[in-house]
Amino acid sequence: MPIDPKFAPLYKALAHPRRIKLFNILAAAKTPPNLTQLQSISKLNTNALTHHLRLMHRAGLVMKKRTPQDTKIILRAEVIETLMDQWNAETATNTKIAA
Repeated sequence: MPIDPKFAPLYKALAHPRRIKLFNILAAAKTPPNLTQLQSISKLNTNALTHHLRLMHRAGLVMKKRTPQDTKIILRAEVIETLMDQWNAETATNTKIAA
């Protein structure tokens, strides 16, 4: 099963060490962090954080939930599940070919 080109933006969004770091921080968070918390944890300056989150948002990996007090950054679980399904299907196909 070939990789579906519609996933290219997701792969691109994960193709940078800082975005992988942000992804891991968000995945490990018990509650969605706000921008200030995410900046503190990631040690990224405001411009870098905004840039990487914008790319992740455009790819559909994260969403922003605005409240009157702040903005929370949330990983989109359904997108991650779809991507994992694609990877699992690809792995299963490659395993059959190798066998």
